[in-house]
Amino acid sequence: MTTSVTRLLTLLHGKPVGRDSLNNRYYEEKRFPKHRPPRRWVVFHSNHPEEASAITPAWHAWIHHTTKNPPTQSTTPRLRHVWQKPHQPNPTGTPKAFTPKKQINTQPYQAWKPPA
Repeated sequence: MTTSVTRLLTLLHGKPVGRDSLNNRYYEEKRFPKHRPPRRWVVFHSNHPEEASAITPAWHAWIHHTTKNPPTQSTTPRLRHVWQKPHQPNPTGTPKAFTPKKQINTQPYQAWKPPA
């Protein structure tokens, strides 16, 4: 749900850098002062929530200036280990969130009373 202002600013000042596996689009500022690095931002795909956990780890590193080159231009290949799972956004607050099973307590609750 990008606002019309975000779309306009992206069109005027953004240089497209790439897309991730979740189809989010990443941009970098076209012109920026020499005393600071360029601003970077993401326009989330309409099927995903606008939340930080919807960014894949490689793009997260780029958007926070941990790496200079985006994952699409990376000089080192991305190693995937057998134990690594594909990225999934955080489901907290959604119907897919984890809910523990109800524990059936056989004894009724009794409040603690201090000794007399």
